[in-house]
Amino acid sequence: MIAGFSCQYPDIKVEITTDDKLVDIVQQSFDAGIRLDTTVEKDMITVPIGPKIKRVVVATPDYFERHPAPAHPHALVNHQSVIFRLQSGRIYNWEFEGPEGKLEIAPVGSIILDDMDSTLEAVLCGAGLGYLYYDQVKAYLANGTLVTTLGKWLPEFPSLQLYYLSRQYMPSPLRAFLDYVKAHLVAETPYKKEKT
Repeated sequence: MIAGFSCQYPDIKVEITTDDKLVDIVQQSFDAGIRLDTTVEKDMITVPIGPKIKRVVVATPDYFERHPAPAHPHALVNHQSVIFRLQSGRIYNWEFEGPEGKLEIAPVGSIILDDMDSTLEAVLCGAGLGYLYYDQVKAYLANGTLVTTLGKWLPEFPSLQLYYLSRQYMPSPLRAFLDYVKAHLVAETPYKKEKT
């Protein structure tokens, strides 16, 4: 999306900073930010970008040969999982939804990481199950390097939000970018290859 915007508006300079921490865009002098819906401050204006977010529980085929795939989220206590620690210091519980309603399961495992790319690498190395973003692993699912499980238990989450501070005067480059984003929202992709 950024590449297309820059081609259409070559005179507008776009600078992107990536950080897993919850940065205060006003204090840091950013025009806008992108976050999960649940982490955006209430005084911000939001524009949903892209499809809803899908999380998947994945592991290597080799892992599933050694450990039968769980049939229920509660069975995760019998599996090694690669655990993700949030920037707040809290362990991220895996979220599920099914006939019993919403469930939060504390993963069990000996590896705790605070970076999603490192989490994916550990899962690819066979360290255990991972609770990752579908978009992060779709190429590995397509080529069979990873396999999903518990798909019917995984809810969709609201899409990422482009957010910015409500202000009387909006800089014209930000207005152009917002208009471009609204005109080029990404279509949702189907999910495949589940291990049951």
